[in-house]
Amino acid sequence: MIGVDVGIGSARACVPDLGGAMPGTAKQDIDIHRAHGDIVEQSSTQVWPAVCGAVRGATFTAGVDRGSVCGIGFDATCSLVIVGPEGRGLPVGDADHP
Repeated sequence: MIGVDVGIGSARACVPDLGGAMPGTAKQDIDIHRAHGDIVEQSSTQVWPAVCGAVRGATFTAGVDRGSVCGIGFDATCSLVIVGPEGRGLPVGDADHP
């Protein structure tokens, strides 16, 4: 099994065994920009590559064959990504931090 959590500043993955031990974990950072007040913006183009990197790292650390994974749990911060006509993310916040 693999567990994935995407938060404000990183994607994290773990590979627990069926006994509850955690033989594999990994984290990949995601760039963030803190605007005025409590506004925090992520680089949406970095989220999926960070998830993939964390999963690869956790399975490697745990020493498991990726083909033997029987399930995945996924949790992510609710985010809004505005996509343009060509499928690319468009910035909606501070123009100095697209």
